[in-house]
Amino acid sequence: MQWTALNPVDTDVADPLFEAIQDDPLKRALLKGFHGRILVDDAKAPNVACGHVGWTYYVAGDVSHPHAKKLLESLPSGIEVLSDNPWKNEMQTFFGERARLKTRYAMDHRTIEPCTLFPFIQKVKERYRIELIDKKHYQTIIEESWGKDFVIHFKDFDDYRTNGLGFVALDGEKIVGGVSSYARFPGGFDIEIITHESYRRQGIARGLGALFIKTCLEKGLIPYWDAAHMQSRRLAESLGYTLDHAFEVIEIVKGNQGTDQFFQYHSL
Repeated sequence: MQWTALNPVDTDVADPLFEAIQDDPLKRALLKGFHGRILVDDAKAPNVACGHVGWTYYVAGDVSHPHAKKLLESLPSGIEVLSDNPWKNEMQTFFGERARLKTRYAMDHRTIEPCTLFPFIQKVKERYRIELIDKKHYQTIIEESWGKDFVIHFKDFDDYRTNGLGFVALDGEKIVGGVSSYARFPGGFDIEIITHESYRRQGIARGLGALFIKTCLEKGLIPYWDAAHMQSRRLAESLGYTLDHAFEVIEIVKGNQGTDQFFQYHSL
């Protein structure tokens, strides 16, 4: 069989398959065509589907269908997968020890007091220059392995300028940290913050995060924070977030089981 990549305007055909997976902003970004791609086994009447934004994957559909195994065989390693419980069980059986349960934390922005963010921003401004990500910064970031996740899910700078938002901290002309929209979804942004390893533990991440959050709130946008670990959760809490809920994903790690090849597909 060959997988079909749906055009962003045609993703509605797959929507019913993804309904069983908990809602989150990356899923909305995927289904609304902002980012990522969706692959199905049948473009007109799909039985199973896989969508992804970066290394976050969503698998859905009829887990008992023969194509379900084909989907699992095609998944790459180094990803996190969200699915319903039948798919989780199937992945744990298929991948064995390669399928590791991991807890993530969805944070609630509604408890943030904007007035508390100013000191964090000022602390960074005392040592570094903060600028909005422009075309020059965009080109620099996309070539930097440590920071390209800031903008990598946008097609180009024009797409980023229209649908994204971000700031960088500069030491002279060197970008030492940044905050950006990892993804755009209807009503807000998923936050990505990275500091160069030589400049960590100076409050850069907290200050840039505060500026991004403040800007989002002023624009009436949701600054969504999904913490991958406790360090990220604690940083969010220091900015005023509280825990909304914890949820489980399955991390697929490298190993000998499975083909570890991403989908060969054709576009509609």
